[in-house]
Amino acid sequence: MQLRLIFLVMLLLVVNLYAQEKDSIVQKTDTLRAIEKLKYQQQPGLALAASKIFFSDKRYSISGFGEFNYVPIQDNVNTNVGDLELYYSGLYRFATFFGYRITDKLIWNSEFQIEFLHHKAEETHHEIVIEAFLDYLFKDYLKARMGFYPLTIGYVNNNDEPIMFYSVNRSEVERLITPSTWIEFGAMFYGNISKD
Repeated sequence: MQLRLIFLVMLLLVVNLYAQEKDSIVQKTDTLRAIEKLKYQQQPGLALAASKIFFSDKRYSISGFGEFNYVPIQDNVNTNVGDLELYYSGLYRFATFFGYRITDKLIWNSEFQIEFLHHKAEETHHEIVIEAFLDYLFKDYLKARMGFYPLTIGYVNNNDEPIMFYSVNRSEVERLITPSTWIEFGAMFYGNISKD
């Protein structure tokens, strides 16, 4: 009888310790998720690097990315396909972002991006893209953007940083059908309806 009682007490202690360990793991997991969510906050219509100024306590934000690609070619390349992106080598894209919080409600955001594609000395293609726009944050549910900015059409047009799509090259749909660098002068209104 005494042995059964000792066994029962030990069993209850083990179950209690296991429950505490499980609660601790759940709490750590929730904390890590919250940290990851804070790291990757994104403003509607903008990529991650361009969104940094909206979630920073500092008055300015400088960020950017670069993308280098090397394609080893062993045979002659069929350049008749008309898609230089499939066989280029070199610095493909370099972008810098600068955001400045003029007031708590008025934010300046700009981007300078250069795309440089080349294949040996035969073909080259350069493209320089400059974005500059102002965001006015009236309320959480009403914000306005005006200037030269990327349109919210297509996934890659809003998420053009290499970490946001899971391949070396952009997908054919985003390269050939939907423009993946579509920037226009305009104005838009956006906001969050719910807190979640």
